[in-house]
Amino acid sequence: MDTGLPASGAEWVALGERHLAARQVVEAAACYERAVQLEPNAWNYRARLGRLHMATRRFDAAESELRQACVLKPDLPDLFTLLAYVLREQNKAEAAIAVLERALEIDPRHMHAAIAAALMLPPIYSDGDDLRRWRERFASGLARLRATIETAVVDPQSVLDLEWTNFLLAYQGQNDLALQEGYSGFIAALLGVAVPQLQAPVARTREHGGKIRVGFISSDFRISTVGDYFLRWITDLPRDRFHVAAFHTGHLIDEGTRAFQLGSDSFAQLPGRVDDIARTVRDSNLDIAVILDVGMSAKSVLLSNLRLARSQCAAWGHPVTTGSEFMDYFISCGDMEPGDARTHYSETLVCLPGIGVRYRPPDAHAATRAQIGLPADRPIYLCPQSLCKIHPDNDALFIELVERDHEALIVFFEGQASGQTLAFATRLERGLRRRNVPPRQQFKFLPRVSRGDFLGVMKVSDAMLDTLHWSGGNTALDALAAGLPVVTLEGRFMRGRQTAAMLRILEIEELIAGDQEEYVTLALRVGNDKAYRAELSARIRGGSSKLFDREEPVTALARAFEEIAGR
Repeated sequence: MDTGLPASGAEWVALGERHLAARQVVEAAACYERAVQLEPNAWNYRARLGRLHMATRRFDAAESELRQACVLKPDLPDLFTLLAYVLREQNKAEAAIAVLERALEIDPRHMHAAIAAALMLPPIYSDGDDLRRWRERFASGLARLRATIETAVVDPQSVLDLEWTNFLLAYQGQNDLALQEGYSGFIAALLGVAVPQLQAPVARTREHGGKIRVGFISSDFRISTVGDYFLRWITDLPRDRFHVAAFHTGHLIDEGTRAFQLGSDSFAQLPGRVDDIARTVRDSNLDIAVILDVGMSAKSVLLSNLRLARSQCAAWGHPVTTGSEFMDYFISCGDMEPGDARTHYSETLVCLPGIGVRYRPPDAHAATRAQIGLPADRPIYLCPQSLCKIHPDNDALFIELVERDHEALIVFFEGQASGQTLAFATRLERGLRRRNVPPRQQFKFLPRVSRGDFLGVMKVSDAMLDTLHWSGGNTALDALAAGLPVVTLEGRFMRGRQTAAMLRILEIEELIAGDQEEYVTLALRVGNDKAYRAELSARIRGGSSKLFDREEPVTALARAFEEIAGR
């Protein structure tokens, strides 16, 4: 009987590919799963399914499929590097290194495996000593890579397919300038052998109506932090003086992507190879190229080590120096930078006023604690950062707070993978035991939610606990838009000073603690003093026009671009 359904694994995979091309991810996964059921020993079907689980952040399922694929095809190093990525996301960094070493046994010249093995970092550290150990390992691994670069350039073209970024380094809370320069120098040397013509200066050619041609580049032109921060840079640059292009290097698109398309003079979807992207951007004859989030994707790191325009800028979509000799400027927010900020960047620092962007506050979503699963009668302290951004130094603050307030409930969101949540929760439990604080179920992990539900959680919380070394950026803005008081302790680098700058703009500096003891005391007062909390919320809402939807940052950006272009 003909059911009209595929009869073989290959046919199910082909159907899955068609669903994937139509962005029907759930249907594609079901097809791949059926192919695996029919032919369980087909390593390539399991690899496809594992990759799809990776893309949808189902890391438990991805690990299972890729482990079996490696058993079925033990001579293919690319499978082992995929498995290593999944293991890292599950906070199994040591296991990931072992898998990468197996890949290098198969192919000692496998560039991706060599780089990942040398520079592996876990998302969650067990404590401060663990963080320091991994940082030292990273530094020594980078030194080894740079010393053996001749081996890496045996197959220089493979750098163009490199899927690795060291973005986790920035969450260690230290000055990354030297390490970033070392990594960028290594990548630039490989690219200089693979595509030297793409590192050559871009010559000035014909004028385009006298306008300055600016191109913005990101893999995240969609509903995201990049979208929230930088859309108005693109839409609001004055068109009598600028021609604005946008180059989207990512695969994911949504209604936010449409806003970037409509807001730019030209928009290109470029999900292909880095060399093809670079040629397209170079052919656009830009005066200025701006990579908004260097470090958040492998392509952004590679592109930052090529010459795409006459002048090149990075922005704080990932707020740490690129370390690249090809990036001329770093556009930052002056109110967030410390006095010695210029010593933290390899680029020339360009500082914009206010929060540096024209940020439109999101609409608040109505919610109740009962709907979210939170108790009605306890003070709720929300720490909404991704778990990988929560430095071990924060743990003492959390534990001191719950020790002093037995009714306090600190709410986190689950990590990108279950292994991260488990590692972070285990770290907190160890901290409680060291302080002899009895477990009172004072830490709660909420599932990852939509943006609307995320804002709803903020609406029903009493205080936001800002994180040390890496403060809230988008999260702090969302909290303040909801009228939620944020307690912060200013850090050494821009990435740890964002919330403090926002509070100063709002003239609510009393929420900026001077030390860790004051931080906890402030948090407890906000969480338990209803009248004080209401006063703070009223002041936040009353001052919102100072913080949100300001024209000055884009006006200053336009002036900066004119100076950079020499106009």
